[in-house]
Amino acid sequence: RVRGLFGRYDHNIQLQPDEEIPVLILSGPNGYGKTSILKILHGFFSGNLQSLFDIEFSVVELSFDDGTVVSIVGPKASGEKAILIEVSDKNLSQKFRRSATTRFSSSKGLRLLSRVLPRFVRIGGDSWWDSTNIKKASFAEILDENVREFELELRKWEKSIEPWLSELMQREKVVLVDTQRLLRPEFESLRTGPADFLNTDRKYEIVIERDSRRMVSLLSNLEKEAETYRAQFYANLPVQLLTAEARGKQKSKAGLRKAIEHAFSQFATFQEKATKRGILKNFAQDKFHPYISLPEDAEIWAYRLASKVAEGEANLCEKLKPVFDRIELLEDLINKRFRGKRFWIDKTGGFNIEDEFSGAEIEPRRLASGEQNQLIMFYEMLFEYGDGGLILIDEPELSLHVSWQRKFM
Repeated sequence: RVRGLFGRYDHNIQLQPDEEIPVLILSGPNGYGKTSILKILHGFFSGNLQSLFDIEFSVVELSFDDGTVVSIVGPKASGEKAILIEVSDKNLSQKFRRSATTRFSSSKGLRLLSRVLPRFVRIGGDSWWDSTNIKKASFAEILDENVREFELELRKWEKSIEPWLSELMQREKVVLVDTQRLLRPEFESLRTGPADFLNTDRKYEIVIERDSRRMVSLLSNLEKEAETYRAQFYANLPVQLLTAEARGKQKSKAGLRKAIEHAFSQFATFQEKATKRGILKNFAQDKFHPYISLPEDAEIWAYRLASKVAEGEANLCEKLKPVFDRIELLEDLINKRFRGKRFWIDKTGGFNIEDEFSGAEIEPRRLASGEQNQLIMFYEMLFEYGDGGLILIDEPELSLHVSWQRKFM
């Protein structure tokens, strides 16, 4: 519930979507505060109360299923030039009312940054130079991007944020996907430092190319993890066999053969997927063929060895399967939407797109803006935001044809 948004709007919103379709759509005319409501939710649950000072509102009331009610009182309504937090719980007779935070002054921000993130240099007003990433930022932007680094320090500065309030802020994981999804500003490296900032040409990072590089990195790391796992597994294999022998609990040949066949059938499926992505090429399925095709009169120790190898490979499949499932889901989502194009993912190119008619390669940056929006959003929801929580997407229909808007919803 929001009261006095921009000094004139009141909104009541039920954030309880249908269980079968866990999606809620906020619709309304421009200027009614949809984006501001998303920013308020994100600001509170991300712990960045400073961002709330830039939004005019009287009171925001958050009601939880367990009866807890959080009231966030804006600076004007509080009369204290501070964001006030009031919490009531049906299980508690006491109400907590605290001054959660005051707006950071430039001097306070300077002292805080110099201690927590000394790489930032003030270059005037609310402008700060990031000497590591070579870019300019406001204090609010620095807070947004470095919430975790500031968490402990912010509590020291904002003594009114008690543990109970911190716990409330962490009750929900909230991610905000803003409207600027295709480009991210960046700056060229400077030889002479922040003094020449104003003479620097502003450039932009193309997000879809960045995400493609991240996918390459993800698959490369997966391959390293698999190689490390296999090295450790085979180094410990003799000990595992001797331990199993000492325990005296061993299956018969028939039981071992059945276990081996089942485990290697799983590995064969996984190996096909891994090879398609350009990883694990050094572990081709034929390397394990001797273990699968053991003759029935082979010694029992050979069956036990093959069983352990099969068990290890099956465990590796289980470790990597969640990532491959998400990759396949992303490919499926995109290929159902892109017309005349084929999309796939591998370690060499990350995001690969080709024209279905000519077979020509299409660079990700050459996709239409609507196609880029879809690919970026689906990729980041599957690989960047983690599981669970609340994802707030501002204007998800950007650059989408009506038919795509319907499909997205």
